[in-house]
Amino acid sequence: MLQKRNRNDRKKVASVLRSGESLKTPNLQLKFLLETAGNPQISFIAPKTIAKNSVKRNFLRRRGYHLIQKHLSGLPTGLRGVFIFKRTDANIENDIKEIFNKLNRVLPKKT
Repeated sequence: MLQKRNRNDRKKVASVLRSGESLKTPNLQLKFLLETAGNPQISFIAPKTIAKNSVKRNFLRRRGYHLIQKHLSGLPTGLRGVFIFKRTDANIENDIKEIFNKLNRVLPKKT
């Protein structure tokens, strides 16, 4: 599980979903905002439309948080992101890598 400082709270999730940019793969979607400073914060959402059972949704979220720890050091400061699951049978690790590769291409280069 990610540390609390690396997870979004409800208000931040709502603001990211409202006005964030989006990157997609067939199994995951990332909505994100870039702020000026702060720890990168990531959240996972597993909607009821993909898994009716709360046990399955919580499993998906915990699995996502576990896999994101490997990539946390490579994220830019000030990133506020929300991953939204589209499928339950997804290979989450490959999709996270693919989304972060897309994110690195989209973000402005530091000089």
